[in-house]
Amino acid sequence: MTADTDSKVPESAKIWIDGGSKGNPGPSAIGYVIKSADNKVLVAKGKCIGDTTNNVAEYKALLTALEHASRLGTKKIFVRSDSKLVVNQLTGRWKVKDERIIRLCSACLRASNGFDVFRIEHVPREQNTEADKLVRDALKTKGKKEASSAKCRFKADGIIYIAGDSKGASGHAAASYVIVTPDDKVLAINARYLGKRPQNIPEYAAVYLAAKNAKELGLDKIIIRMDNTLVAKQLCGEFKVKSERLIKPHSDCAEALKGFGKHGIEIIPRSTNKVTHRMSCEAIRDYEKEERQEGSEISPERSFKPDGIISVAGISKGVSDYAAVAYVISALDETVLAVSARYLGLRPSNVAEYAAVYYAAKKAGELGLSKIVIRTDSKLVAKQLSGEFKVKSENLKKPYAVCMRALEDFENYEIEAISREANETTRRMASEAISAHEKDELNGDSPDGKKEGEP
Repeated sequence: MTADTDSKVPESAKIWIDGGSKGNPGPSAIGYVIKSADNKVLVAKGKCIGDTTNNVAEYKALLTALEHASRLGTKKIFVRSDSKLVVNQLTGRWKVKDERIIRLCSACLRASNGFDVFRIEHVPREQNTEADKLVRDALKTKGKKEASSAKCRFKADGIIYIAGDSKGASGHAAASYVIVTPDDKVLAINARYLGKRPQNIPEYAAVYLAAKNAKELGLDKIIIRMDNTLVAKQLCGEFKVKSERLIKPHSDCAEALKGFGKHGIEIIPRSTNKVTHRMSCEAIRDYEKEERQEGSEISPERSFKPDGIISVAGISKGVSDYAAVAYVISALDETVLAVSARYLGLRPSNVAEYAAVYYAAKKAGELGLSKIVIRTDSKLVAKQLSGEFKVKSENLKKPYAVCMRALEDFENYEIEAISREANETTRRMASEAISAHEKDELNGDSPDGKKEGEP
């Protein structure tokens, strides 16, 4: 972006500078705005400078702005920057230790000596929005160009189109891929429902599954094409993997890709990846159709093999009335290991769900299980225990904490949200526990079995 008016430049000018990096180091850009004393914009420029760090970008923004101001013939300049590092190092308050920064700092000082007056001061980021926008716009434009033009420079024996789709922030998810030869002969095609997965994980799953299949087909040089910029740049090493939930999927994919003689990642527009996205969406729709028809949950692919499947239910009559919990613990071959239902007293519905998870986890631990999958029809509780939702209700903070402590005893665990129809047995058990209490209450016996330390 450029707005340049070089004629009739006043003797003094104000300059705002900024520099930024995606990934630090990563793709970087600079921006600067030069204004007259009466705040008329004389120059507004933003441009990409390749891969570097934030600090280098900040210094290059200053150096480029000083060079431009010098060409304009300005004699007095007053620079504003939101980088404390640049301001404090140039003014001598902070020492400069990095070799590259030393050279840049020296270059800026030499350039500043060409002016009759040079001042630089630190300003808050919110007072530097114009230069900041120039940086962001430059990086955004570069990203779009890369998405449409980046190509791998080797002859591949397999081209893989992958897609991962998730309904909502963490809804039903599926992964799909199509493997073709360079002359577009189809070698393999697949789509798989994954269960409940947040965004970006389905794309990683698609890469992993496709890489495994490509290896089985004997391919040695592959190009993977996708429209997910984040996953593509993380797999290329351009972006760091900061999200905890993406570290393992990234590691698994990186390991799978090591088995090839050569591999490359290309970012393509979503419009050219319609086939694989349609396959993923159809896999999700097929699952939802089967779920509606049968009221059952299809087991998703997991990162571990569980030794116990636990269905839990907690119900409450009214917002905060009689409540009960129930659970069924089974082995993978559906052998029932434990069944229980108990009346809780007066509890809100979500507290009852947490209590069900707590009692089931304690029992699973007593049975010696170490890798468990807990299924609940409370989406709120499932997403909170999975870390996808924050616990905001004061009533749920303690039950949540108690359950998390109980789950820490397991080597691996996973929480799945299922439909009420698929959880009918445990819900009926909990309902019968309430009915039994009501009957006892009529006979003058109404215990409340809560123990200290439990939800």
